[in-house]
Amino acid sequence: MIRLVLLSLIIHAPLMCYAQLPKTIDYKGDTTSNYSISKHDANQYGLNDLKLSGMKRHFRFWTTDHVVEIWSADGISYLGNIMDFIYSYKKKRSLILKRDTIASSDIQQIIDSYNLLKIDTISTDKKIANYIFGNDGGDLIIESTTPETYSHKEYWEPSEQTARQCVAINDFLIKLSTVLRFRKRYNDFIAGLPTGKYTIGMMIIEKTVGMDPKGGMVWRY
Repeated sequence: MIRLVLLSLIIHAPLMCYAQLPKTIDYKGDTTSNYSISKHDANQYGLNDLKLSGMKRHFRFWTTDHVVEIWSADGISYLGNIMDFIYSYKKKRSLILKRDTIASSDIQQIIDSYNLLKIDTISTDKKIANYIFGNDGGDLIIESTTPETYSHKEYWEPSEQTARQCVAINDFLIKLSTVLRFRKRYNDFIAGLPTGKYTIGMMIIEKTVGMDPKGGMVWRY
């Protein structure tokens, strides 16, 4: 999975309610070093700390190359946006990102899937018996909050798991990817980048001026 970002294309997110609200931390989640990493990334990408959100429901879904954020002030009507990101590979890395609004019909499909699969009830991967971990792969990180509670859960390569609850997580990730057309979005995003070297997660890629047989830019990995 891929990870992208450039600050020249930022579109300001709609105004949300943030305040210093005491919240109960979900015991099924993970608030160790992984939470700290997500918080650091959120700050870098211009996102607020969900522990301070005053929304009735507020979700943030992280993959290697996208951040999806969905929120509701009343628990009925939802808004959302999606961010694609990558880093330019230079002496000093530069974050490149693009943010778009999510259509209300797409948001509803995502919320319906989240509720149907009962994602709120599934513990973070470290608390699932016999969870399989590896050294190279992608994570799905799910942050969710209400005015009373906050949850941060992480799942390494849910497609590689066999436990029932892991299958539900993977089904949700597939729904998220399909509804929001992750692959097409990302291909369109990187197609608009100038030639040069970039980093996606731990991978370095290079976009050259050459053309492949289909007429597209050549990428070297």
